[in-house]
Amino acid sequence: IMQKIALLAFALILFNCNGNAQDSKKEEKTFKITKTEAEWKQILSNKQYYVLREAGTERPFSSALNKEYGSGTYVCAACKTPLFKSENKFDSGTGWPSFDQEIKGNVS
Repeated sequence: IMQKIALLAFALILFNCNGNAQDSKKEEKTFKITKTEAEWKQILSNKQYYVLREAGTERPFSSALNKEYGSGTYVCAACKTPLFKSENKFDSGTGWPSFDQEIKGNVS
């Protein structure tokens, strides 16, 4: 009976460890606006390039947008795509502008 339990446990582990999270295939994303890195460097400031193209981040509480509460739409600094509406902005206390909902289809 111990062999059957061990075999069943092994089978469950074997089949459950092959979920989508381990799928090594990367989904290729395409974007409406495509530029070379040189083109991005021409149109973005050094800080914008670091944040938008190199996945960098600003220091917390350093962005003027953190305490911006005016009505409107927040757009991408690089391509001007609308990303968030002001009514979805909230103060998370983290030091970065926070939103509870994106404009559908515009945030990847």
